[in-house]
Amino acid sequence: MKIDYDMFGNFEFTPEDGRDHLFLAEMIQNVNSNSNKDANKHFDSFFTTDYESGCILEDNSPAEEMFLNEVLDEQGKVWGEITKVRFSPFGN
Repeated sequence: MKIDYDMFGNFEFTPEDGRDHLFLAEMIQNVNSNSNKDANKHFDSFFTTDYESGCILEDNSPAEEMFLNEVLDEQGKVWGEITKVRFSPFGN
């Protein structure tokens, strides 16, 4: 997995193989599976995610820069292949 960061403490995780894709999907699902829904709203502002270029949202826009609540389906599972996860310690 490729991990980039900048001087502001922002991290960008880019998967390089199938195991990395699975790890990021599990990480996103576990961060969002917290039973405290107020905490999930808090985490939403720290993570953004991009899906592969073929994934589009209901409004036909690209699936990029999505927050955690947009990344998961009704069952709490990732619905596409993650190509990038960004973490910002100060929120977005």
